[in-house]
Amino acid sequence: MDVWIGGMFMPANVVDWVTGEEWVYNGTWYGSYHTLLATQECMQMRVTHTGSTGLWKQAACSTPAVFVCEKDLA
Repeated sequence: MDVWIGGMFMPANVVDWVTGEEWVYNGTWYGSYHTLLATQECMQMRVTHTGSTGLWKQAACSTPAVFVCEKDLA
């Protein structure tokens, strides 16, 4: 299963969070680090029972998937 994590690829191959917060962590990618693709501009995280759990991947934003919510601890 893949879940939306709120990251988006922007022009110039920059990744931003949909909240507008600064991008700090580069994650561990499923395959190699990806670049902006017009058809795969959103980011998902793989959640499975296999060794690929927690790896990030690109997907089309229209791809149906569950999502995780952010909660501020402050």
